[in-house]
Amino acid sequence: MPFRDFAVMRIIRIFPLYWIGTAIGLIALLIDGTHSAKFVMLSIVLGLLMLPLPKKGILPFPLNFPAWSLFFEFFANFAYAKFIKILNNKTIIIIMIISLVMLAFPAFLSGRALDVGWKPKTFIFGFPRVTFSFLFGVYIYRKKDSLLNFELSGPIYAAACIILAIAFQAISVEFKYESYLGMFIIAIVFPAIVALATTISVTGKTLWLMLFLGEISFPLYALHVPLYQLSHVLYGKYLDPYAPYTGLLFAVIAAAIALVVHFRVDTPLRQRLRPVAVRWLHR
Repeated sequence: MPFRDFAVMRIIRIFPLYWIGTAIGLIALLIDGTHSAKFVMLSIVLGLLMLPLPKKGILPFPLNFPAWSLFFEFFANFAYAKFIKILNNKTIIIIMIISLVMLAFPAFLSGRALDVGWKPKTFIFGFPRVTFSFLFGVYIYRKKDSLLNFELSGPIYAAACIILAIAFQAISVEFKYESYLGMFIIAIVFPAIVALATTISVTGKTLWLMLFLGEISFPLYALHVPLYQLSHVLYGKYLDPYAPYTGLLFAVIAAAIALVVHFRVDTPLRQRLRPVAVRWLHR
């Protein structure tokens, strides 16, 4: 696929849901009413383009906070698509090592591994953060047949991967060791879990469940923070005293809204945009 075609298709995949979440975040910001008109207008312009807000002490994407990771995802996607012809496995390993070294600096400085990229002070480290993990995923994909030439079948193995991922994040150590544990998990444990997961096949209800979770994952990710911001400015004083029960209720409602938006709005919209984009790209 030519780079331009790929870029347009990625934009169609990501931006509709991102814009919906951004619109919800804007409504919450306007209801809150604590920001200047200049700040709101700048947030709207940059938010529409998914560009970070260059303001000290303010989150890079105030209208839709998770967009910080989408921004870096676009960077990784587009860079890989543009330079795929020269990115052989040896080059990928070299870039991964450089990225990991760059990540180690803020990790050991702050004591918390990978607590970077989402705030202005550490925004620049979002680039090695996404580069390391993205290219590690590419390397696993390329080498899975030669390194992992076996297959596991059944829901027990899928559940084991999920449990392992959660369990390693739940390990508690002294603060001075957190960065060491975190970097070990990032560099070794999570890639190993991902590699293992590529060998697992499921069928029946388990397959349906996995596909369903895959369908809802991005809609929920793109909408959950703006939905929380809106619920907080409208009903926060009523909901906060009853936490965590109101939090659990919010999770259910947010998932339901994400499902409706995904199937009723996002999917039909993307189905209409794709043919238009294809005609435009090949005119």
